[in-house]
Amino acid sequence: MKIISNPSADEARALWHECFPSDPDVFLDLYFNEVYRPENTLLLRDESTGLNVAHIQCLPYRIHWRGMDWGAGYISGACTLPQYRGRGLMRDLMREAFELMRSRGDVFSFLIPAEPWLYDFYRQKAGYQTAFYHRTVTSVTAQPAIPPHTDAPTFIAAAERMSEGVLHTLAQWRTIGRDLELAGGGYAEQRNDEGQVEAVCWYLPQDKILRVLCLYGHGEPARRLMNNLLKKTHCMQYEIVEACIAEDGRPKGMLRILDTEALLKVLPSEEEKNLPMLLANASLRMNMMLE
Repeated sequence: MKIISNPSADEARALWHECFPSDPDVFLDLYFNEVYRPENTLLLRDESTGLNVAHIQCLPYRIHWRGMDWGAGYISGACTLPQYRGRGLMRDLMREAFELMRSRGDVFSFLIPAEPWLYDFYRQKAGYQTAFYHRTVTSVTAQPAIPPHTDAPTFIAAAERMSEGVLHTLAQWRTIGRDLELAGGGYAEQRNDEGQVEAVCWYLPQDKILRVLCLYGHGEPARRLMNNLLKKTHCMQYEIVEACIAEDGRPKGMLRILDTEALLKVLPSEEEKNLPMLLANASLRMNMMLE
């Protein structure tokens, strides 16, 4: 088997389509036009047949934790052709992905297991720990007060830093919004009388229920935004997905440390003993991701 760096979008897309046949072409068009970069991608090729058999992408993100922004690679599209599974190929490819992410300065790697059984696989085979949890609520819950801003990108950036977790660039948020639009949802915002943004959300109507996949805002502005969207979408009620601690929700994603030395330079000495569990209990937030 040979690892192929910087593969073409066509090669990666063909393997993705083979492994995830239910993903529609409109999504693949969006992903491979807006998200895919060859330098973030690894393929595994069977040299005896010339067939590409496994694939992984390491999308660059930042994680805000302990007052600092740390480089983090989001594992996307990890897959192996059915006839090649069970041979440890993904474990080997994941090791190469770790080296790729370390080489660009990433301190963390994170992912969203596609199936519940994969939590055990990534824990045992790749050293990840469950670190992100979420729950669904049917009313606007208490959130930190976010000052209004004149533009949405500044408001969203400030909101993301009100708690610890994954940060998004403006380009990443726009791609997520376009993905939702393809499914009949989108992005919405609430402004005050001065025209300042005071609440935003990303949503998807499903069977008369307004699924709010991320909400930034608190109190009355957030409730007004929800009520306005109910009218716009003709939904009967809304359900808001939000980050929470492990005891209050369901697993959402996993985290792995790539550069322990970088963390030890800034952590108090008493916290150095068990870094993985420290992060697993940190109540980190991971909102909308392209999955």
